Parts: sequence; C-alpha cells; structure tokens
Amino acid sequence: MIELSAQDATFLAMDSPNSPWNGGIVLVYDRPAGAAGMNFQDVVDHFQARLHLMDVFRLKLARTPGNLARPYWVEDQNLDLEFHMRNIALPPPGDWRQFCLQVCRLIARPLDLTRPPWELYMIEGLDAIERFSKGSFALVLKVHHAALD
Repeated sequence: MIELSAQDATFLAMDSPNSPWNGGIVLVYDRPAGAAGMNFQDVVDHFQARLHLMDVFRLKLARTPGNLARPYWVEDQNLDLEFHMRNIALPPPGDWRQFCLQVCRLIARPLDLTRPPWELYMIEGLDAIERFSKGSFALVLKVHHAALD
C-alpha cells in the first residue's frame, strides 16, 4: 500500500462528475499501405506484456473509513483489461471534426475510481482526415491526475 501524496489526494478530492481531473494523450499511428498492420488485439497483447513495468496501470484507490486520512494505492487483484481498453471507430466520413469531438468526449467522461484510474481507446476510421495516412489509427490514453503527478 502506498499513501497518496497531499497533492494527489487534493486532485482526487477536487474530482467531480462535472469536472473530472483526467489527463490524456493522443497518439496517431500510420499503417503502411498494403500492410496488414496492427489490430486491436495486437495493442492489447502489447500492453499486457508490459503491464508489469508500470505500476500506475495496476493500482486502484483504497479509501480509509470515513475518508479520515488520505487514500492509498493498492494492487488490483482483478484487473480487467477489457474494461480499460476499448476499440472504437469514427462513423463515415471520419473527418477531423468528428475525431476532435470524439477525443473530447472520451477525455471529459469521469473515470471509474473503483478501478485503476485509466482507459485506453483505439480509434479507427480516420481515413478522411488530411495528413493522416490511409489505415491510420489513434490511441487515446486517459489517466486521472492523482495517478500521474
């Protein structure tokens, strides 16, 4: 068990459904033309093989009775990657506006703080976006600030 720092406990206390304290990063990957490329299961497998290297993805919050002290990070013994990792696609035409709106919606949704506070989305259907290669996909990683800072 690792007690949250005062700053991280404050980030957690300030979190609300209308103002979640999530941070996120968007990474766009090209698939070479004609190549089979990476699919969602490849992303899950890659992530799972390296999960032991990153505590933040395996830890969840444990609150003290009555919230009289700062919460603790504890190992999630029932980590469910299928809950945390999702594959979605933009509806046609899959343009820049749709992509930006989708990313904004994903980041704005509160995280389930009874589980490790992160989500990863693979977004496909980006073919109509200028400067993105055909077959490109994006990874959106969302993590609560209490787990990042």
